[in-house]
Amino acid sequence: MPSRFSVLVAGAKAIAAVLLMLSLIGVVVSVDAHPAAAQSTGAAIVSAAASQTGVPYCDGGGGINGPSLPTNGETCPAPGYSCMSLAQYAVYQVTGITVPSNGELLPGGQQWDGQGTGLGKDQGQLQPGDVVFFGGSDLWHYAHSGIYAGGGEVWDALQTGVPVGEHTMADLTSIYTNYQGGVRYSSTSPVTTSVALPSAGAALRGGTWLDANATSTSSISTVQFVLTGGTFNESVIGTGTSTIYGYLFGWNTASVPDGSYTLQSLATDAASNTAYSAGISVIVDNTPPTTSVLVPSTGATVKGGTWLDAGAADNISVKSVQFVLTGGAFNKSVIGTATATIYGYLFGWTTTSVPDASYTLQSLATDEAGNTTYGKGITVKVKN
Repeated sequence: MPSRFSVLVAGAKAIAAVLLMLSLIGVVVSVDAHPAAAQSTGAAIVSAAASQTGVPYCDGGGGINGPSLPTNGETCPAPGYSCMSLAQYAVYQVTGITVPSNGELLPGGQQWDGQGTGLGKDQGQLQPGDVVFFGGSDLWHYAHSGIYAGGGEVWDALQTGVPVGEHTMADLTSIYTNYQGGVRYSSTSPVTTSVALPSAGAALRGGTWLDANATSTSSISTVQFVLTGGTFNESVIGTGTSTIYGYLFGWNTASVPDGSYTLQSLATDAASNTAYSAGISVIVDNTPPTTSVLVPSTGATVKGGTWLDAGAADNISVKSVQFVLTGGAFNKSVIGTATATIYGYLFGWTTTSVPDASYTLQSLATDEAGNTTYGKGITVKVKN
């Protein structure tokens, strides 16, 4: 087992136990991994603004990381937002873009170039999540701003004594005399994700951990694991839980038929941007191999150096065949590992390595996924 997996289990034992238990009692339901985006960038921006409902107004306070006390020399009784810092917070949490402050120009003298899309003063162009501006002389010098919520409503931090809440476009236009226009922002950073565990080509059985990494300038909302192969086509088999080790999911491989599959992670960020990882090949094998001792025959007496031979088969691949001995001080003790040949799995056994006595001899077959089977025991007598 990979060493990282061992560290993972040791460091997150409580989480691991719960997750694996839950996964092992479930069954996989094939789910379309391409649903319509649950929440657009704009709707996510609105949600980020709405999440600050009730936070106090604070002139000079707040920013992309949340409410704060002012940094402009003003005083506030508690951390809060100005109108612009609330908009900056909501936009940044979803897109990673820092909206310029009032009067701040970007290099080249253009405030919005390379950042957002100016919408002009036609309110019919507005969509939820747009930043709207009121009063002042233009989009560079305004008196108030907020996040358009749709239906003529705006989330904003209005003024001292009025916490973050919703106000109508009509009210704000009346308060600040005019509407200067809106600007639309969208996510600029693609989501990236990759499968960390298992490794490509791994053979899996029973309950096993899947682990993925995912990044985005916006926060990651979900990381799912999808399977392709057989009747599965990018079908969701589970959703990872965010941990310090990545996004973990305890997968009950017995919920899908044995076979070869392509496994991918599917990451979605807060702006509903999605990305699939590169696929890795995995083999699901929950069927144990079969094996039996071919040579010697049961009841045989053996001495000196003698050949042991076993047959073994598996639905995927046999990894190893060993011979085990029971009797006296031996209890299914491995006496050697066979070599695969056209004649079966052969091992040259030096019988003088054990005391003279009667024993039970078995073959032990292991497949690539770690499934094991003991063959039927035969009786042999060692006499040297």
